[in-house]
Amino acid sequence: MRISKNWALLTAFGITQIVSLNSCKKSETDLLKNDSTTSAQQQLFSSDDPIRLIKKLNDPYTVESMRKAYKSLQEDGTITTKSEIELNATHQYVRFLPKDEWELHTLKLDTALEYYEYPLNYELSEGVSYHDPSLPDSAITWQYTVVPIGYQFPNIQVEVLEDIILDEPTGNKSMAITDSLYWQIEDRAMSLAGYEESQNNQIRAENSWWRPKKWNPAGKITVWDDALKKYIPIQGVKIRAKQWYKSGSVVTNHNGDYYFSKQFRRAVNYSLVWEGTHFDVRAGIFGQATYNGPKLKGKWNLGLGGSGYQRGIAHVFRAAFDYYNKHNQVGVVSPPKKTTWRPKLKIAARRGSSSGGYKGFCDVRNRYFGALSTIHIFEVKTAISTQIYPVTIHEIAHYSHWGLDKDNFDKMCLKKECPGEQRLAESWGYAMPFAFYKKLYNYDLKDFNENEATTLYTSLISNMIDKSDYAPVVAKQHYLGTVPEQSSFFIYSNDGNGRMYYTPIKEKECPVEGSGFDGTNCHVKLVPNRAHHFIDDDGNMYLSSIWTPSNSNEIFDLVNGYKIGELEQCLKGCLTFNDFENSVRNKINNPTERYLDELFDSWPDHEEKK
Repeated sequence: MRISKNWALLTAFGITQIVSLNSCKKSETDLLKNDSTTSAQQQLFSSDDPIRLIKKLNDPYTVESMRKAYKSLQEDGTITTKSEIELNATHQYVRFLPKDEWELHTLKLDTALEYYEYPLNYELSEGVSYHDPSLPDSAITWQYTVVPIGYQFPNIQVEVLEDIILDEPTGNKSMAITDSLYWQIEDRAMSLAGYEESQNNQIRAENSWWRPKKWNPAGKITVWDDALKKYIPIQGVKIRAKQWYKSGSVVTNHNGDYYFSKQFRRAVNYSLVWEGTHFDVRAGIFGQATYNGPKLKGKWNLGLGGSGYQRGIAHVFRAAFDYYNKHNQVGVVSPPKKTTWRPKLKIAARRGSSSGGYKGFCDVRNRYFGALSTIHIFEVKTAISTQIYPVTIHEIAHYSHWGLDKDNFDKMCLKKECPGEQRLAESWGYAMPFAFYKKLYNYDLKDFNENEATTLYTSLISNMIDKSDYAPVVAKQHYLGTVPEQSSFFIYSNDGNGRMYYTPIKEKECPVEGSGFDGTNCHVKLVPNRAHHFIDDDGNMYLSSIWTPSNSNEIFDLVNGYKIGELEQCLKGCLTFNDFENSVRNKINNPTERYLDELFDSWPDHEEKK
């Protein structure tokens, strides 16, 4: 799906070639934070650069390192045991290389494992994504994780990088030692590897059994919203806390808060992953969008403000999360969800502009098991939230429409041989951002002024829902007069044209200015073709202006009161505006139904098919 150069004109459906993303210039600034014991850190920025591997770290958790630490504790008399303890591997540090999206999808069906796209035993820079430089950009990068000894590997390329010893829960019972003894061995291994925490040296020297208190990572994630003019919580984003190979993850709640029940004794490396249960946001065309954050012993609060790529990704994520998780509040169905046989929806958050000037597109053919993204959103780094969020909602609306009626959706395109009308799909997508912002945030998208609707991006669906809130322009109303008391107003037509009448008083008097007696009744006005007549509760007679291509600021909009959910169901089986109008008439009872013809006629046929 393509979008016009104006953000207000939402995407046009078509077959589009994916534009290659320019390679990012890597910053040489070392962004790694030192260990901190502060209780909170508010970060109002984020790195937009790729994650860099700064250096490989000495590994204290290998079997060799842990055995060496145990021997060191024995030699200096810190621990004494009557029998030798045999330290064997409890886990393996591994990496998988999925050959396609299907294999990656298969890997992640095991939700007990936490996958990282970067190595776990390296010092890293902060950044937005990582892709192994030895692999082509189009390839899925290595997926790093820790598995227990005896893990049954799937039939996917895998490398065992290290045999390690952890006190993490495992079915393997070979390391039958107490928690306190494990701590001493781990602490000595950390010290021998050069990671002794300096602030604890004196305490540790005075008491070899001393251990720092366990703590729970926590914090809050927010983003600046340009419509609401404030920081708002980001719900549902995945937050990870990692201390070497020990890792856990949680998702933020409706307030943007997160809290780990899993406890740590040392500082952790925080990171977040821009993924939901049923969708992933990518940093560009390929690769999971993440944010590798700081190393802290305390809370990590992140407020994404101003401009920047991470801020833009947050709004793409927010729109996708809202559509998948709050669609019931809006009254529409969910887009296709992830299942065992269906992978997540992939949304590419693109920094730059498209070659055609459009702001996003959706190509449902790319949803299968290749490496391509189904939806692309452009200018994510520079656009404001009232541009990014609506465009993302619009494109997901196309994906949801496809899920609702695959066969007919596929027939709506720009080619002459396509039997369907693309404008029906676009009119549906055009309405959805208004519905989501209005329902979830009590905000009208004034930046999306429907006066800029076109014959392709029509406001038809919006007009049917709420005239006063959603109509781009209300037809000009011409006051004709007030029906006299004891008179009756009616329309009569016997020549193909409607004529406005009221019954005379005193047999033949017609007091309304401009009206005249025709021998039987008082004739007020001929109703021109495609114009509206109506009378209000006080008996005031009106005639609306006529919409013409040269006078596009006037449109018939006396239709209202339809619900977006019931209109969505009317899309099933429809290829054209005419199909949709008939479906609405047949399935929904609405008092303004008599004005549907004029509303649909207000939008001339789309002439852009070639």
